[in-house]
Amino acid sequence: LVGPAPRQAQDVARDRCEADVRKQLASPMSAQLSGVHAVVGTLESDGRDLFPLTMNEPLKGIDQSRITVWNVSGTVDAKAEAGGTIHDAFTCRAYFVDGDLADTLVLFDHAH
Repeated sequence: LVGPAPRQAQDVARDRCEADVRKQLASPMSAQLSGVHAVVGTLESDGRDLFPLTMNEPLKGIDQSRITVWNVSGTVDAKAEAGGTIHDAFTCRAYFVDGDLADTLVLFDHAH
């Protein structure tokens, strides 16, 4: 028996990041994500990836040569807590260890 082909890391990263972006919004169900694309990124161990690599399981203590990063970015439109709508760019870092998704870090241009 031949099962379905394994999903590409790009699809896994995009799906998880979209879900994690929604989780950080006041009204996740209203969120419309657009222009979402995923590209392989470079691990920035002295920049934006420092915190997940040094403070959080499951990446803490992992040999960085085993980690692959996908950078997922796009724009979100959603209802805001105070009424009205927000329109904001986001970046999500999806960290894979030995090919399996281990963690994500969501960064918005503005605080939510």
